Amino acid sequence: MSPETLVVGPNAGSSFEQFMASLPDPDSPAPVVSARRFGEALHIDLQTLAQQAHVHRNTPSRQPTSESVQRFLREALRVIRAATDICGDVSQALF
Repeated sequence: MSPETLVVGPNAGSSFEQFMASLPDPDSPAPVVSARRFGEALHIDLQTLAQQAHVHRNTPSRQPTSESVQRFLREALRVIRAATDICGDVSQALF
């Protein structure tokens, strides 16, 4: 993924819609959130994401479309959306 694809940065001032547009899994025809892209956006590795999602450490990389991983990612996105609504932009919400 190129740096300009990821909209979260110190001066991004980006909308939640732009942030969401950067998260779909390009390898899946299904509407799933990419665990790898989500981790990159939040600057966490997949093992940390697995720990937070309460799944095996290899699940986000080997089975990113699993129900448990997708449930965690979608719940996290709901929280990020609420924080973005309060703060005004995604960068501040993630900080």
